[in-house]
Amino acid sequence: MHNLLIAGPERPIRTKSEDLLDRGRFVRRLCDAIINRQTRLATGVTLGVTGEWGSGKSSILHLLHECIDEQYSNAIVIRFDPWLISGRDDLIRHFFLDFQASIKEKPGLREKLPDLVDKIAEYSAYLAPLVNLNLPGAGDALSGGVNAVSRAISRETTLHAQREELLRTLGDASAPIVVLIDELDRVEDVEIRAIAQLVGAIADFPSISYVLAYDHNRVIQALGAGENGIQRSERGRAYLEKIVQFQIALPVTLDGELKALLEAELKNLATDVALPDGWQNMKRFQLLLNTMIPHPITTPRDIKRLLGTYHVIRSMLKGEVEWVDLLAFSALLVKAPAIVAKLRQQPDSVVTNPLSEQVSFERYSQVESKPEDRLAQFLPEEEAASGVAALLSFLFPLFATG
Repeated sequence: MHNLLIAGPERPIRTKSEDLLDRGRFVRRLCDAIINRQTRLATGVTLGVTGEWGSGKSSILHLLHECIDEQYSNAIVIRFDPWLISGRDDLIRHFFLDFQASIKEKPGLREKLPDLVDKIAEYSAYLAPLVNLNLPGAGDALSGGVNAVSRAISRETTLHAQREELLRTLGDASAPIVVLIDELDRVEDVEIRAIAQLVGAIADFPSISYVLAYDHNRVIQALGAGENGIQRSERGRAYLEKIVQFQIALPVTLDGELKALLEAELKNLATDVALPDGWQNMKRFQLLLNTMIPHPITTPRDIKRLLGTYHVIRSMLKGEVEWVDLLAFSALLVKAPAIVAKLRQQPDSVVTNPLSEQVSFERYSQVESKPEDRLAQFLPEEEAASGVAALLSFLFPLFATG
């Protein structure tokens, strides 16, 4: 089964066998930054892995998780995706439930540290005092921690004392603890702030390292949002700097890497979609590659979406439409839906031999008009982005120069 179907049209990759962009070295260096090779314990650092949507942040976290498991079999890795949860208190509650579940998954760790789950439950109750213990599954997930939460809510001990007890218990674990938080930039502003507060409350635990994946500008916008929609970017930036010690941008995906990725993924589809022999060396295909990349196809996610779309419509229209044209049209479907809608409404506007007499007359009267003028007249203003015009010129000779 090919990689596209393993990962899905838009899903991130999960193993290094799917890593066609060779991000292994970058991932290994991330691993060394969050776990000390000599002590084999977490360094206690908080890293931000930044990049625009679709650039591969989730894939990097999957590869990092795999790298940790391979090098440190006793590591406790907490995967947390706030996008799957809504509400401040639910975010905090689910984070600690995931923390507890990760501990229980490690053979022998629960028996070795019987108090750890209860200490986590108590501390989480302080951070989210409105936690609803009646939610389905909460009692089972806490597994004995309900009484601990009740004690915490009644404030029998101070927050500082609870924190110190949890620190001591975590220190006894003798295992690297790593928290991976993904999709931080996809939730609402209030939830981004809640996660920031949560990480800030536990980020100085020396036995835990954190890796957060997010779009830098989006998170700054959320953290800097004030009352009445007033945006204070400097405040958001300062807040983020207090939480994240180091920000590391994803490696730049070069044009050549994007083209190689597209060709590799298309090769995996070749049998399913009946591509002709020697398709990779066809001049028109190479011309299309140079037309699509780096615009409008700019990220690995764009390629996943493009080929996922192409896989479906090529299977439906096999033998009816030239395969390169269909690939170009798939790019329009993914990146310029308003243009596709206009093509359906006004098909005579883009063909050299229109069926409509009115369009034929208008075309005859404008015989001296230039292709770029016809393209400017057809192209919707909201989708006059770089690369889209080139795709239309590729597909329709009416718009092509030369």
